Amino acid sequence: SGKFGRVMSKLPSISCPRYDTLSIAVPTSIVANAQSKELKTMLCGQIARAATIYCVDEIVIYEDVEGGKNEDTSSNFSKNPLQFMQRILEYAETPQYLKQSLHPNHADLQFAGLIPPIDAPHHVRRGEQSK
Repeated sequence: SGKFGRVMSKLPSISCPRYDTLSIAVPTSIVANAQSKELKTMLCGQIARAATIYCVDEIVIYEDVEGGKNEDTSSNFSKNPLQFMQRILEYAETPQYLKQSLHPNHADLQFAGLIPPIDAPHHVRRGEQSK
């Protein structure tokens, strides 16, 4: 069964049902150490994309360093890396047609255009009908 037990014995896929919850834990230091808001946004987008590809059910964000150490002086920008990551990951998970109505303008979303499309299974694609 390997180091990770039976949950990771094979790659998760949409076509094969799974009865366990697959969660990953991500430290806020990943974003806190990034050089700019663009890099922070892109990094969160890559985490969201990888989590979608591997059918991760839950992303747990935890603080492993003191929050609030950010050189950005913008009044709207989240000084807390935890809040920043949460906002970006929630935005990335939202289907394209709902983003404007569910996520009002915020300084954290300034570079949201850099987030790659995640193509999550719950996103309705062109030509599909919602159930």
